Amino acid sequence: MFSIKMYQWCKELQARIGDRYPESLPLNHLVACTQLSKEVMEVLDCVPWKFERKDEKLENVPRDKLLEELVDVFNFYQRLLWLHNVTPEEFEKAWEKKRIIVERRLLCQ
Repeated sequence: MFSIKMYQWCKELQARIGDRYPESLPLNHLVACTQLSKEVMEVLDCVPWKFERKDEKLENVPRDKLLEELVDVFNFYQRLLWLHNVTPEEFEKAWEKKRIIVERRLLCQ
C-alpha cells in the first residue's frame, strides 16, 4: 500500500511547495498534523456515524468520495513522514516492531 512511487511523489511535491509552509520544524509539524486531523474528520463525515439517525444507510455513501478523502489522509500522512525525513525502509522497520507489540497486546489478553 505504501509504495516507493507514492513516497517519491510526496517528497518531490513537498520540495516544490516547501516555501508555502513555516520554516520552523515544530510549527511545520503542527500545521501538518492539523491538516491531517482535518482530512481524517472528512473521512469520518463520509460514513453515517450518528447512531440516533436510523434512516442513514452505509450503502448510500459514495465510494469515490470516501476514496478521495482517504487519499487526502494518506498524502498528509506522507507529508509528516517527509517532514521528519523518515524513509520507507525506516518506517517499515518501525511498523514491524510495533506490529509485534500490537499483536501481543491484542492476542494475548
